[in-house]
Amino acid sequence: MAEYDPPGDLTPMEMGILDNGSYYDALTTAEIINLATIGLLTIRETSSKILLFNIKNYVLERKRDSEKEKKLITPQKMILDEIFRDGDKTNLSDLKSTFPEFLKKVEDAAVRCVGNKNLITLSGEKKMLKFVTAGVLVLIASFIMFAISVANNFSISGYVSGSLFLSGAVTIAFGVLLRKRTLGGAELAWKIKGFKLFMKTVDKDRAAFYEKENIFEKFLPYAIAFEMTDIWIKRMEEIYGEKYFATHVPAWYIGASAASFDASNFTSAINSLSSSISQNTSSSSGSGGGGSSGGGGGGGGGGGW
Repeated sequence: MAEYDPPGDLTPMEMGILDNGSYYDALTTAEIINLATIGLLTIRETSSKILLFNIKNYVLERKRDSEKEKKLITPQKMILDEIFRDGDKTNLSDLKSTFPEFLKKVEDAAVRCVGNKNLITLSGEKKMLKFVTAGVLVLIASFIMFAISVANNFSISGYVSGSLFLSGAVTIAFGVLLRKRTLGGAELAWKIKGFKLFMKTVDKDRAAFYEKENIFEKFLPYAIAFEMTDIWIKRMEEIYGEKYFATHVPAWYIGASAASFDASNFTSAINSLSSSISQNTSSSSGSGGGGSSGGGGGGGGGGGW
């Protein structure tokens, strides 16, 4: 059944982890956009010309509000403080050198938040790391044995290599399965599917009911977390019409030109911003994308369920 509000009052980050089973790049993008939509930062697009090329960048500026910051969960506060650790204004491109390594701490804190809400089991985390590490070492040993077997015209070491590879793969799989949802987490994960269904197939009457609550921007970070930004913006265009996007410019986003947004321009702007955030904050810029894909789905990372 469709769910018309974020289930469990979860943040985009928490919802993505519970739905997908692991942290992935799009969740960073979703939370930065989320911080903007709740009024804690603004994003201004800039453009500079180098030779014949226009180089796009984004300036993030902090909007201090102690009451709003008190409501942030720990990993959200970590992201906000890290972005502005050198002042209340920063270029997105300046995050590239330090942010990817910092995100490991955010991931750990986010997983703990979901676990502390009794949605996933945390007791298996350390065991999971041990099993995965052991599995990787066994896989490496299998490749070494395979190289030895090739050098010896596929002697007995070839069979050993195959056995080690299978053992390593099973060990890693077992380790991943140690992180699991609780009964409450499984029930909430089912509701998340209903929320995603609503975002894909939102009906006009329901959207009109939520119009005063600014449903478009309110749920945009979740659309990015679910990697269905294009679908969400398209549904909003169908409901509110082109005039809405021509007159509705988010207070937190300042484009490079003064031209009004239509749905196509807004989609392009958000996708470009999402891609830039992913490239400048993730350890692997090709992973996770940031939510620009037109399809639905539950995230860009490997599932742990």
